[in-house]
Amino acid sequence: MLDLQYSRTVAAAQRALTLDKAYASARQTLLSLALPGGLQNIGLRFRETDGAVYADLHGRTLVMRYDHVWLKDGTSVTRLGGRLRFIEKTYSGEDGEVVCAAFFDELGNTRMNSEGFYGSNCVVPDEQAEFLRKLSLALANAVHAKMDVIE
Repeated sequence: MLDLQYSRTVAAAQRALTLDKAYASARQTLLSLALPGGLQNIGLRFRETDGAVYADLHGRTLVMRYDHVWLKDGTSVTRLGGRLRFIEKTYSGEDGEVVCAAFFDELGNTRMNSEGFYGSNCVVPDEQAEFLRKLSLALANAVHAKMDVIE
């Protein structure tokens, strides 16, 4: 009905509150679950300061930003999705470049960066540890790739 009265994008945007709940679940997972296995000793830490989520690793501070995006997922019809971007903070405190991103749908199905598939879920309790593992690994790999190599 909304398609006829307004537009397809307005109809799709009706899922925004569901996405915000998935974001709240992802945020809580990052702040409350312990990092899995081999990722515990690399120094990655998630913290909340003044309402923002930060990731600290190897002297770099990344701030997490959340917004809505259109997910195409290889189809001709887009659907509303959420995006978590981890942006490196500069020494002057300004936002720098995006280091890593995660995308999710209203069910919490999540994919990292340019993955073509949804390999974890940030809402389902039994899958939240896998979401944390995949996101932490993507962040660590992105930060490690940016580190200087000294000859």
